[in-house]
Amino acid sequence: CKNGIAESLEISHPTGQGFKNFEIRFCPEPTIGGQILTVLLICRDVTDVRMAELAFRDSDEKFRQLAETVDSVFWIWDVDLQQIVYVSPAYNRLWGGDAQKLMENPFDWLAIVFQEDQAKVENLFLKRLDAKGLDIEYRIVTRHHELRWVHNRTFPVKDSSGRIHRVIGIAQDVTERKKWEEERLRGAKLESLGL
Repeated sequence: CKNGIAESLEISHPTGQGFKNFEIRFCPEPTIGGQILTVLLICRDVTDVRMAELAFRDSDEKFRQLAETVDSVFWIWDVDLQQIVYVSPAYNRLWGGDAQKLMENPFDWLAIVFQEDQAKVENLFLKRLDAKGLDIEYRIVTRHHELRWVHNRTFPVKDSSGRIHRVIGIAQDVTERKKWEEERLRGAKLESLGL
């Protein structure tokens, strides 16, 4: 207790069931004249708090690893704020979108939607974003000027009162599947013509 200021420290103590974490606070009790004659010692078991923090960090780390590794764009829309509050790194890595711009302008992503698909996509998202889920495929143009197909699905998240307060979205690049489907259709047409 330097200069009469409260201080604290944390210790780990072994028990029969593992370790317990304790926070110890030293609180000086000055007299009317300012002299410190006694120090109040407060000891608090913070094991559950530390375990929760550790679990949160572990969970946060797992989510970060998932979001940074998977080649799908994850995003979260906050209904009350009317903005995107999270977008995974794949948005930039795969599509060349700017996550910061998206946070500032939640419809910035429409700029990469292929022009012929923009009106349909914008209309569907504006009508259904805060309501039921959305399942839509459309084309985008990447920063490398590649035309790619995207399958975007949304999942409304309700709060304890049953009100939708967030929407989680997953946008996957399905270009290879679309190419395969086109090849299959072309093959079926040629077969029906006897070619």
